[in-house]
Amino acid sequence: MDYKFLVSATQDSAGSENAKIKIEVEGAVAVASAEIASTDTDNPTGTLFEVTGLDATGDSTTIDVKYTLLNDYYVDADTDRNARIHQFHYHDKTNGSAYQRPEGHNGVVSLVTTTSFVDANMDGAEMTAISPTPPGYTLNETLILDDSTTYTVTYKLPLAANSLREG
Repeated sequence: MDYKFLVSATQDSAGSENAKIKIEVEGAVAVASAEIASTDTDNPTGTLFEVTGLDATGDSTTIDVKYTLLNDYYVDADTDRNARIHQFHYHDKTNGSAYQRPEGHNGVVSLVTTTSFVDANMDGAEMTAISPTPPGYTLNETLILDDSTTYTVTYKLPLAANSLREG
């Protein structure tokens, strides 16, 4: 199964460069270096990427995603570069040839091919586990990458993004 994934992130800016993260999916590097330029949680930086050959969506489908801050910078509590992972969205290619999304007109829902991969057109993945667990962390909170620790997040992918469903 092919997927498009969208990671929404912001940074705590410090030093002369933006935060950079590496994203791995199921043990393979999906994004070697993504620059996180935004500091605005209402307008995060989106990193869009495709991964092929994963399991199809379903009630028990999960994937492991690893996030690593590549360029940690720390002087003191006021000068500390961090990356904040806010959301993880996905869209699958269940028909095998094109990414599609449900679209409704006059009460009729049909599938249309899409090239628009923004969070409003994609399904949000459900965070089910994180390792190592940051102190005091609760699942589905914003994940803060504040040093070079690699965090593995397990996400559940319950819905086919192009399935016909009532919205």
